[in-house]
This record gives sequence, C-alpha cells and structure tokens, in this order.
Amino acid sequence: MHIDTRGILYVFKVVGDDVFKVGFTTKEDPSKGRMPNVQTGNHEDIEFVHMWPGSLAEEQALHKALTPFRTREKGEWYRLTVGALLEAISFTSQHLMAPDGEPELSLLDFDEYFEHSMVKVRVGPYKGMVGFFSYATPVPLASIPEAYHRVALEHYKLSPEGEVQGAEVFLEDLNETLWLPPVVLSHRG
Repeated sequence: MHIDTRGILYVFKVVGDDVFKVGFTTKEDPSKGRMPNVQTGNHEDIEFVHMWPGSLAEEQALHKALTPFRTREKGEWYRLTVGALLEAISFTSQHLMAPDGEPELSLLDFDEYFEHSMVKVRVGPYKGMVGFFSYATPVPLASIPEAYHRVALEHYKLSPEGEVQGAEVFLEDLNETLWLPPVVLSHRG
C-alpha cells in the first residue's frame, strides 16, 4: 500500500481499561469491517471509539507520536489517557483541524439560534457528531478539550483571566456535555 493511500483512521479501546488501538483501513466503516477481526484476535472485549478520514502516512505519524505509550515494542496498542490521545491526533493530523476542501472556518452566530438547537461538529476529533447547543460564554481554556486548544486560540483571544470563547454542547454520541470553540460548530437545521 502506498504511503499516500487515503482511507479511514480509527481508534478502538479495551473495555474498562485505558488501552487504545490506533489503526488505518481502506474499508468504509471500521466499526463494522475491521473491529470484528480485531476482536477475534483479542482476549479482551474492545469497543469502537472514533474514526476520521486520513492517509497511511498520517497513521504512521500518529504511531510515531504515540511510541512512548506502546504496550509492546511493536504494534498499534497504546496505554494512555484520552487527553493524551486527542493531543497526539491534533498534533499529527492537521487535516482534522482544517479539513481539505472545506470552507474557511467562520464563527457560528449563536444569536440566531435558540437554546437546545441542534449543532454539528465539523472539525477535530469529534467531527461529524451531532449535539445540542446550550450557550456560548468565555470559559477557562482548560475547560475546552486539549485537542481544540489550538483552533480556539487561532480564532479567539485569550482574556487576561485565561478565558476563551466556548460553547456548551451536549454530544449525543458521547452522552456528555463539552465546551467547544464555537468556530468548530455548524447549525443543523
């Protein structure tokens, strides 16, 4: 397979443990195509975490960045926190933060939308997830997932109090409320 081959990068996780598999496939949905094969070769139960478009080269860059967390000398399994994984994805896979072919990021005008209107995440590790917007307000940068720090700081000024614009969003797929930079959201009508 050529280094520039396009496909899907994916993350699986050992259920109940902080051990993740980062892989690449040219199949359309690794949660259905790749995961059963990985499960067959693994005595632990695994679960699907996330997938995004990428290349074989990007998978290799991510493996290199995660080398200190490998569970064995070789392989695609890593023991680490979700924050460290998201930071590595953000650091090595810039297309997640500004996907090719997508328009320039612009601020979603939250004044147009009522509380609990639907929004979709259009970049970053949560790309494609749908949720419900509550409100936007300055929040401590630490409240925003690490993988979104760079995009937040590129579009909003950090206040003297260390706060940056954040949008409170309930993401259905995660069943969790997160603070995200408004610039990564789009209205889902």
